Amino acid sequence: MCTLNSLLTLNLLKSFKSFIITFRRSSSTTVPLLVPLLVAFVASVLLAHPVQAKTVVGQAAACVPAPDQPESSALIDSFDALDSTAWAIDPTTHFAPVEQCNNNVLQSIGTPEGVWRSKLFYKRPLRSGNAAMLAFKLDSLNTTANFAIENGSDGFANRFGIEANQGKIYVKVFTGTFFFPGTLITPTKIDTWYELTLAVDDVNGFSMKLRDAETDQTATYTRSMPAGLAWNFSHYLLTGTAYLDNYAQSGQPLAISSVADQYIYEDGNTGPIAFRIGNFGPISAPVTLTVQNTNNARLLPPGSVVLNGSGLQRTVIITPAANQSGSATISLTLTTDTETTQRVFKIFVSPVDDAPIISDIDYKNTNRVPGGEPIGPLPFVIGDIDTPIISLTVSAISSNQSVLPPANIRIDGSGPTRTITLVPSAQTSGDVTVTVVVSDATSSISTRFNLSSFSRRFTPIVFGPAIQPTPPPCNTQPVDCFEPNNGFSTATPITPPVSLTATLNGASDQRDYFEMNLVAGRTYTFTTRFDNGDLDFYLYADTDRVIPVEKSDQTNTRFEHIVYTPTQGGRYFLLSFNYLVQPEPVPVLRVYRLVIE
Repeated sequence: MCTLNSLLTLNLLKSFKSFIITFRRSSSTTVPLLVPLLVAFVASVLLAHPVQAKTVVGQAAACVPAPDQPESSALIDSFDALDSTAWAIDPTTHFAPVEQCNNNVLQSIGTPEGVWRSKLFYKRPLRSGNAAMLAFKLDSLNTTANFAIENGSDGFANRFGIEANQGKIYVKVFTGTFFFPGTLITPTKIDTWYELTLAVDDVNGFSMKLRDAETDQTATYTRSMPAGLAWNFSHYLLTGTAYLDNYAQSGQPLAISSVADQYIYEDGNTGPIAFRIGNFGPISAPVTLTVQNTNNARLLPPGSVVLNGSGLQRTVIITPAANQSGSATISLTLTTDTETTQRVFKIFVSPVDDAPIISDIDYKNTNRVPGGEPIGPLPFVIGDIDTPIISLTVSAISSNQSVLPPANIRIDGSGPTRTITLVPSAQTSGDVTVTVVVSDATSSISTRFNLSSFSRRFTPIVFGPAIQPTPPPCNTQPVDCFEPNNGFSTATPITPPVSLTATLNGASDQRDYFEMNLVAGRTYTFTTRFDNGDLDFYLYADTDRVIPVEKSDQTNTRFEHIVYTPTQGGRYFLLSFNYLVQPEPVPVLRVYRLVIE
């Protein structure tokens, strides 16, 4: 079965045979003149029947084919044929068609005289909306080459383009004088194809795009330009060698542009990484693009690498697993029915010390609490993915130490479960923000809540450094037969039901403790009546002498009342407490009546 190429070869041979016969019959030209005529004939046939170059997969690394150009380029004639109706060449000895990597390209050679004599000029005009697109590469960092569009054939009219010189590619503009607005690419790489687009636009002005076909590095430049003019593409060469190509002979190589290795921190992601498949123009065969993490499923579990985009422009986003660091190799694979190509790059994820964690503390400060009374214990949870819990430090900070002294904050518990208990000062009223902080060796995290308290001058319960002091001495009053009983260990035993009278006087005698046994399930009523001052009382179970099971707080009513039904029977304590709103220079005797029914 004949292929397209074999048919084309047969047609070419038939045409060539006819050409020879015609030549022999109609001309007496000498044999040496036959050679250039044959060259012209072959060139014309190739122009009429361009051969699509077949992609060579796995070819030698030193052979880098020129990229494809889109058919929207205004340079509709192939460089390798150099049709004299389209191109003006000066001098012709400095341009030669050559074959590289199955592609026919044009070799441009610098002039020995070291002056701008080597020139390639496209005769057909470019107008607004047209773009000249080509590919070129240089053989030396010292190659000096110009690629531009100009609105005259003498080289000194308006000109917009680039100059490659001394390892850099500059923007080069002439509008009466030459100037170089900036560098597009540096350093220039040798034997690397660059894709250049020079576009004419009467409305938006001149625009240029230069792309490194190997790395996809792209630079652009725009500038206003005279409107309504006809422009021509031109190429000048001073020193070195350059190679030019366009879409006509370069084929459609299957390719993936290079992707740089990625460096990110733990718990981050790369964002969209742009790359191209193919080169220019649509890919003729259906393709499949896949991505694979080849060696580290812990860092990049399934779903961590996501492809997006369509056509030639694609992106990949990499999101490593949370709290993971290390490196992995990523493979992009592009396949058709007959060919496969691959691009491999790496991702490096640097570790980050994660801060500890702490839960919120559920405390709602809906009303001011009386100073001296405990709040809590309030539970919360801590942890750290990088640090053992035993190595964490837990602390609490009071924003108002006169209302909540540090000594009145207690943190208990172990492992992840902790509690905090607070006792606002009875002597100061105000608002407090409590900040609980969990720290490891390098970082910390905190949670906070607010509370408000009002002064009660003295507190019946104190913990911290003062949790177990010796009770203050008792100043016994003659009418109080229950003294001394200012502590749990010295509480006066009583048996409900009972009715008794006792006294408290100022700061020297603030507390009376009574000890009793209560029966589970039975309801008890505790009543206290007094004539002056502010007396409260608190009921404690023997199992917890810090937090009362019940309390009274009818301020200045001369009456306090508790109704309590214990769920467990046993020993209980009742504390009668004398609040002093203001210090009393002379203790005032307060007589109260206690009834338990």
